[in-house]
Amino acid sequence: MYSADRLQYPMRRTGERGAGEFERITWDEALDEITDKWKAIIDQYGPNAIATWMNSGNFGTCTGGGFAGIMPRFGAVMGFSSIKGDIDAAQGFAATKIYGGMSEAQANNEPTDYVNSKTFINWASNPTISQPQIVHFMLDAKENGTKLIVIDPVYNATAAKADWYIPINPATDGVLAMAILNEIMVAGNEDQEFVRSHTEAPLLIKEDGMFLRMSDLGGGANRRRCRSSYWQAGRHRSLCRMGRGVGRSCGARRGESSVVQRSCAH
Repeated sequence: MYSADRLQYPMRRTGERGAGEFERITWDEALDEITDKWKAIIDQYGPNAIATWMNSGNFGTCTGGGFAGIMPRFGAVMGFSSIKGDIDAAQGFAATKIYGGMSEAQANNEPTDYVNSKTFINWASNPTISQPQIVHFMLDAKENGTKLIVIDPVYNATAAKADWYIPINPATDGVLAMAILNEIMVAGNEDQEFVRSHTEAPLLIKEDGMFLRMSDLGGGANRRRCRSSYWQAGRHRSLCRMGRGVGRSCGARRGESSVVQRSCAH
């Protein structure tokens, strides 16, 4: 947001798409061009021909796409269509199945359970600002002896309360997560019986560096064993509260983020 190259005023494209040729226009000109085009589309094709789209940065209730947000209400008034945001929520769905939640929104431990953890990892989220109603549970746990670890590129309000703040470069969450998994595997701390019984893990790697396939295991009775692994974070009670940034970083494949979630949410 502080870059000298950030966009600060409306720009109109003057060249071919992708050529990077723009000219500055006034706000009134920009609004007139947008609304004139909308009116023309609606007159010819109807309001459903226009669609709104947003992503997780616009999830704020007052400013974005929440259930009571501005964009859904605006789209409803205008009669616009909507396009679902392209969000990798794999870690939420996977953790839900492991811990018995009813939907992806219930994937994490209930806040009242935070006090029972010995280590609390807050990764890629800033609940002090985005979910202040749960922060007192985190602080209660910290006062009870829980070690609070915050992993985030930004030293934010939640990081300021951490026992250990780990700053990472943007989009390197996946690298850190895979490094943690490697350390756990090298130390032999993975729960092999849990792996065989409960996981679908899509990223089990063979000694030659290739992904394990069903054909490597013969299929049939061994089917469950070809699904990936669950790695415990040591043998202690630990909890990881994760944002979506982890699942979308480092070119994550669909399902990779679920492995990241399981590495520490135990």
